[in-house]
Amino acid sequence: MDPINPAYQNNLTKDMDCNFQICRRCNENLPIDAFNTHGHNKSGISYYCKECYSDMRNKVIDDNLLNDRTNALELLQRIGYDPTRNIHEQFIEKHFSK
Repeated sequence: MDPINPAYQNNLTKDMDCNFQICRRCNENLPIDAFNTHGHNKSGISYYCKECYSDMRNKVIDDNLLNDRTNALELLQRIGYDPTRNIHEQFIEKHFSK
């Protein structure tokens, strides 16, 4: 077995035969197959288990959607739309009524 790089010593458990790693987010000692691969890490394994990575990714997506919706609402208000009324009806009134 190859010697372990000291930088990864904290992540890997002492029992190398079981191939376990500690997730940096939940601090659970999990089997290697509970982690995604990661090409930028020297070990080739993600620092976060699949469940934690999924939770973090979903939070970022939710935050971005919330920001996008807020920005869209602010833009519509700036160009004269009333957020309490149906936007499609306002569009038709604005562009097709004389």
